[in-house]
Amino acid sequence: MNSPRKNPFRKTALDAFIGALGDGSKPELLTPYPFWLKPLVIILLLVLIGWVLSMD
Repeated sequence: MNSPRKNPFRKTALDAFIGALGDGSKPELLTPYPFWLKPLVIILLLVLIGWVLSMD
């Protein structure tokens, strides 16, 4: 708690999101979600990135 710069997103939804997109080594973060959520999120991220890049 004394060092917020070390990991400012600790114990937050963003931390769980990054952990779930990582290598899947944290099954406790994946258990509340269906099995298709991870590939769906990855596909949505790729579509979002492509849409942002095509806006220029």
